[in-house]
Amino acid sequence: MKNKIFWILLTVSIICVFLPGAVSAETDGGEFNSDSKDPNGNPYICEWLFDEESEALYVEGVGTLPEMTAATSPWTEHKDTVENVVIEEGVKSIGKRGFASLPALKAVEFPDSLEYITMRAFEFCTGLEEITIPGTVKTVGDQTFLECSSLKTVVFEDGIEKLGCYLFGNCKSLEDVYVYGMDTNISRMRSNDADGVIFRGCDFDKLTAHCYEGSDSQDYFENDIYTITNWSNDRYTGEETEMSYPKKENSMTAGGYTLNVEYIAD
Repeated sequence: MKNKIFWILLTVSIICVFLPGAVSAETDGGEFNSDSKDPNGNPYICEWLFDEESEALYVEGVGTLPEMTAATSPWTEHKDTVENVVIEEGVKSIGKRGFASLPALKAVEFPDSLEYITMRAFEFCTGLEEITIPGTVKTVGDQTFLECSSLKTVVFEDGIEKLGCYLFGNCKSLEDVYVYGMDTNISRMRSNDADGVIFRGCDFDKLTAHCYEGSDSQDYFENDIYTITNWSNDRYTGEETEMSYPKKENSMTAGGYTLNVEYIAD
């Protein structure tokens, strides 16, 4: 398969053959199973490669990348030095904690094929300062950026349908979040015991949410963020189906916080 990982490995091989005395970058990689199945019921094979020179982690495959943990991901040995993540075309969904606990991470490249970023995908990426989620992604799951303590600027492009709850939990450096979709829905639910405020634990003295006037996100940022916390979501569609518990005080009202909201100019 002629892909980026293939060409990186080929280039390194050529350097070693024709310039045996040269100092070449080290690479490491391998295969792992996707959570998606092929027509015969077998897991699709994914590949990963870490290039030491660029400090980039390349991941490619078909369908859904599986759930990971910092201790069990194939690239655990390199987790403290990965500065760039490049997800290749073909990947449709990032599994739970897919790229979590990469403290040196600075940039992520998303493919057009990606539709879902599941919960906690980038939690504890403490060096990440800014990121743009393209409009080809439909859903960004709960707690995606939990404890990303250096995160300052996040852009959600037009086309994203749903943003999960508690998305920026304890992101105390967060300054600007832009939501460009008129119909982007922000989840109002975490659980009956812990509310799902998207910015819970952030510093509201420095934070500004940017959205279009008249958008769904404006309604959330100016109204729902203060009151609605206890709706049930359909387990298959994610749609808010009914209020399963009465409205109650949430972390915004309890803390006396006010979110600064600015409208994006047309």
